[in-house]
Amino acid sequence: MNSSIIHSPFGRKKTYHCVANRETNTIGQVAVFQEGNPIYRVIMTNDLEMADQKVAHFYNQRGRSEKIFDEMNNDFGRKNLPLSFLEQNIVL
Repeated sequence: MNSSIIHSPFGRKKTYHCVANRETNTIGQVAVFQEGNPIYRVIMTNDLEMADQKVAHFYNQRGRSEKIFDEMNNDFGRKNLPLSFLEQNIVL
């Protein structure tokens, strides 16, 4: 379920499109103060024209791209070259 508002934080002239999403919690974690254990997510963007569903889809795609960079940096050691000198790491 998506819902959105146009928001100007701190009374400034700049406005933002805030899209809130509520999902049912399926991981089984118990919330003390909320009946039904919903999970809330909010996306804040300066694109006032895009529909709520498109905003959520766009940011989900961005998250997938960030995950790929995270795997390249941490799992494959992209930052750490196997040899000390750059010339020794070049493949011709």
